[in-house]
Amino acid sequence: MNKQEDADKKLREYSLRVEEKKQLFQYILSLNQVIDPTCSKSSIYGRMGHLTRELKLFFDGEMDPKMRIHLLLQFFYGEKGFFCDRETYFYSSNLMLSNVLKTKEGTPAVLGSMVLFLAGQYDLPITGINFPTQLLLRADVGDEVAFINPWDGQYVPHEMMKTWLEGYLGFGTQLTEEYVRSADLVELEDRIYQVLKNALIREGKNEQALALIEHHLAEDPNDPYEIRDRGVVYGNMECFHLAVPDLQYFVDQCPEDPVAPLVRLQLQDLEAIPYSFQ
Repeated sequence: MNKQEDADKKLREYSLRVEEKKQLFQYILSLNQVIDPTCSKSSIYGRMGHLTRELKLFFDGEMDPKMRIHLLLQFFYGEKGFFCDRETYFYSSNLMLSNVLKTKEGTPAVLGSMVLFLAGQYDLPITGINFPTQLLLRADVGDEVAFINPWDGQYVPHEMMKTWLEGYLGFGTQLTEEYVRSADLVELEDRIYQVLKNALIREGKNEQALALIEHHLAEDPNDPYEIRDRGVVYGNMECFHLAVPDLQYFVDQCPEDPVAPLVRLQLQDLEAIPYSFQ
């Protein structure tokens, strides 16, 4: 391989790393556009571009990757003031990038996606982890590995992660590589999709929840869990004639699911409504 080929290869690898770190952010933006047609992609990218340029100034010529990661976290959570609020972080508005960029408040997943985006702009070795309790970030510099909580940008010691894991999966659960490996993008996307969908349903934003579910079903039209959730939304909208077949489909496809008995009871209630099939 000559010098030009080697340079081209390195450039391709660099471009791939940058794009990989942007993908979670791009996915969240695509969901935002599904439920809010007024969401401006160009405006959001423009604001992220501004943050990228500000971060370069904040680095002040520092080139060491480890120090740059420290500075990125200081910039994002300290200088710019992005944060999570324990009382309100679960609202759907905190998953909408235009709102997050305006208020600085977001969910850990959205803030994590923004940190990954900025890390990608400067080729910093940060990836996402689909930890059982929450999304975490992982930084690999040489032989050193550090874990970051996107809630506040603080480093998370192994003992704390072990405590979280035991609290979620039971005492004695070991903190193995399975739980701290860099996650596949699909894993992270599904986690964020479920959080946003559930937030919309919980808040009674039925039209937006329905748009999101239909978007998902366009790719996987026979997903019984999405069809069940669509039935729940139809029920909330009092479209009982549409809710019943969706809920029945779920019961037929997943009779052993722990939720199935509750869905059967819900079906009985809906079928007792005289106008449910009009």
